[in-house]
Amino acid sequence: MLKVVEWLSLDHLLSMDCKEIDMRNDFISNQEVNLFLKSWKEGKTNSRLERIGMKYGYEKVVDWNIILKGLKPKIRDLRTTKYKFMKRSMYRNEYVIWRHGGIDIQRDDGTIGMICLLSFDALEENEEISQIAIDYFEKYRDKDWNSGEVEIEEDTIVEQEARIYGRLARDNYFEMIVFDPKLNSF
Repeated sequence: MLKVVEWLSLDHLLSMDCKEIDMRNDFISNQEVNLFLKSWKEGKTNSRLERIGMKYGYEKVVDWNIILKGLKPKIRDLRTTKYKFMKRSMYRNEYVIWRHGGIDIQRDDGTIGMICLLSFDALEENEEISQIAIDYFEKYRDKDWNSGEVEIEEDTIVEQEARIYGRLARDNYFEMIVFDPKLNSF
């Protein structure tokens, strides 16, 4: 895990070939995250990547329009799509997560990077998806996430309820899980 490191740049991220990157992101812009994802998608870099998580500092926010622009993301319906994967806690303990939905980016070789947006995480396989999560998903699922022009409203009832229950896309965290769809596993 990388903590706050001032010297870390896009070039450093592109030159890594880690399985997992977990870092505090104070210095890499949303545009650079987009370039990182484009490079990964084209198979140019980070071929071993299984997961990347970036917690943005207090003065930065994730701008999904910039991050997803030009990546041809595919929205997965959280009511019909469910994946099981192992997650590690802060203390490196592993536990199972069932992720419903998400936004997929497909690499040229068929590998999928699932971005944790418009998704619902559950600890049990058959845990009921909250109506708040469904309402939030339905509001944004048909937007053109490839355009760079999706406006996520913060002050409507749906967003307020989603934030209260931890279902609103965090404005300071980016995560992508990588898996091979032929194996249907992460």
